[in-house]
Amino acid sequence: MKYLSKLTIVFFLLTMAGAYPAFAAVTDTGAGITIDNTADIEFSVGGSPTTTVTSSTASFVVDHKVRPVVAVSTTTQYVVAGSTSQYLGFTVTNDGNSAAALPIVLSNEQAGALVMTNIAYYQEDGTTPGFQAAEDTLLPGPTPTINVDRDPANAVTIYLVGDTPAGATAGQTATYHLIATANVTEAATDDPAVSDDVYADDAGTSTGDVAYNGLHSANALFEVVDVTLTAAKSSSVISDGVNAAPPFFRIPGSVIEYRVEITNTSALLPASNVTLTDAIPANLTYVADSVQIDGTAYADGSAQVTYAAGPPEEITVTLPADLPVSTTIPITFQVTID
Repeated sequence: MKYLSKLTIVFFLLTMAGAYPAFAAVTDTGAGITIDNTADIEFSVGGSPTTTVTSSTASFVVDHKVRPVVAVSTTTQYVVAGSTSQYLGFTVTNDGNSAAALPIVLSNEQAGALVMTNIAYYQEDGTTPGFQAAEDTLLPGPTPTINVDRDPANAVTIYLVGDTPAGATAGQTATYHLIATANVTEAATDDPAVSDDVYADDAGTSTGDVAYNGLHSANALFEVVDVTLTAAKSSSVISDGVNAAPPFFRIPGSVIEYRVEITNTSALLPASNVTLTDAIPANLTYVADSVQIDGTAYADGSAQVTYAAGPPEEITVTLPADLPVSTTIPITFQVTID
């Protein structure tokens, strides 16, 4: 008698002992999820009814992919000697697969002739974009720890802030590498029953920052530049009390307009708190409320104009905003010849 055996292997069904956490734009299987795997084996012998045998269950826990990522948001920051609270901007992202926030220790590496002082780290608080010392959170210590959520939408903006030495000279640079080190220890061997920590980071820019070492880094630059203002002063006769039309002459009673053109010759940085002080010469009298800044009139006693009766009379004029790079702004005022 001939016996015919038939063996049919039915592919297994994966079952998840848990649910995926909800994260925007996150597709990796979450760390800590248990995956159970079984197989059903169907067979018959000599035409007998089909028999099904279920295999034992093979289970494992998904490991924790540890992947800090640092990116630069401020590639180069131009500074002048003696300037304070200058900053480089970075973002730190947790690109791993754990639902829990990743603790990350911040540090830095410096290279270059320029060494900034009073280095500190601030975390953006979201009130006003860009570094704001009064709003953003000062992180404690030289190597503070931050907790970064898994969702890339929750990337943390970090500002590395420092002061420029008074003796810094134009052309000096300082490269700062922001280093984000995951505050977890990588497992030595795989344990299928445990969610092991596994370093999965890319190589970064700091010395020795190779791939899969549990940290990542990116670098940005401070560069010292000179900001120079020039001032060109001229005068013209507005009226002389004699002639109804030009030409006018500079005789007693004439109204003279002084024009001071202030130019920021720098192509890299604006000039802040620009102030003009002018002592009115003898034999001239200042015309009240005659100051104009770039064509806009400002009254004496306003935030932009201070008048002192003297003697000598003196006016102080402050620009209402920074003087942009490569820009000229005129200031005019009038006097009469005594």
